Amino acid sequence: KLNFENTSFTPVLALIPTLRDYNPDASGTVKLELSGQYALPDATLKVSNFKGRLSGIALSAPSLSGSLKNGNLSVTGTLSSDDTLGAVLETTATAKVTSLIPANITDLEGRLKGSLNVRPIGLIENVDARVFGASGGFKIAATGQKGGALSVTGDLSPLLNLKLSGRNLLVPVPDYFVSDSLMDADLGFRGDGLRSYILSGNINILRLSAALNQPGRSAATTPAPSITSTKNPFLEQIKLGSIRVTAPQGVRLNESFAALEAGGTMTLSGTAAAPEATGQLEALGNSSGRGFVRLGANSYTIQTAVANFSPVEGIFPVVSVDSKGKLKAALRPTTGGASVTREIDVNLKLSIRWIPDASGTRKLEIEPTLSTDQVAGFEVLSTSELYSLITLGSTNAG
Repeated sequence: KLNFENTSFTPVLALIPTLRDYNPDASGTVKLELSGQYALPDATLKVSNFKGRLSGIALSAPSLSGSLKNGNLSVTGTLSSDDTLGAVLETTATAKVTSLIPANITDLEGRLKGSLNVRPIGLIENVDARVFGASGGFKIAATGQKGGALSVTGDLSPLLNLKLSGRNLLVPVPDYFVSDSLMDADLGFRGDGLRSYILSGNINILRLSAALNQPGRSAATTPAPSITSTKNPFLEQIKLGSIRVTAPQGVRLNESFAALEAGGTMTLSGTAAAPEATGQLEALGNSSGRGFVRLGANSYTIQTAVANFSPVEGIFPVVSVDSKGKLKAALRPTTGGASVTREIDVNLKLSIRWIPDASGTRKLEIEPTLSTDQVAGFEVLSTSELYSLITLGSTNAG
């Protein structure tokens, strides 16, 4: 009989080579009874208030029990985690064990039902996963709902090789200003046998809404992984294998200061801990305009707007916007005399970037440039006069 009352298992876990790099810790109450033959004993296991953390993901088992008798294994209980993973899964499993040393398991049939709240994609409901097989070849078949249907099938061992497929998935990603999105995905997730994993495939964005102004966060700031923060070994081991993201249309920005719809393609690479994007999104529309930008009390029709993604910027784009508007201004005749009010064409260019500071937090930087064409017979407004006109409604800053 082994009784561990509110015991820390962290020192023991740190000695296991395959776990050590993931910074494991665990504590709780574990009661184990063994009897019979050493190679295949009978056993009963009861776990309560078990809490642990593996690579920054908190896991717990409020209650878990298992038994092994005459080679018949059964396990029941609840697995959960904090909001890092957000799991609440009712677990049952049965299997036939012919030996423990070496381990030889056949007829495994495990079920997990509940929900997952996986950052950054959010809540996955109605999770129903079946794990089955035998030593040397365990498989999984799982379904869930993220708006639309999501499925995961494939091999868990001897080499991880999974297929993830989803249709009409609702995936908000607020950390990157995505307030709403609808997408289809066909992805592969496989291990290379060297403790690294590759995620590859295709994502088709049917609809995506960006919201720079979000409750509880400034539009000018978005949290990015701090260069001084604790690294996540598991996310660092997931390589993004040129995931192609297609958005033929439907990428929308609809704010009080700007509105547009864009489309394009990009490719995701890097790692899950530090993703990188390559590609381009362009504003869609016709000769009459591709959306608008508002500055002060005036609106400017977008002529072109391009978001360029490059690995240098990680997953954040560099955006260039050209727009035109009409304003009334008091112009000075080139021949002298009193000023005359005329309608002028104003060109507004915006350069938009997310600039990282020393802590790794990216802040939105918008640099506007204003210009106007010369009206025949009148002097061109100076830069300071033009900015005064835009912001104060008059060319006279005084």
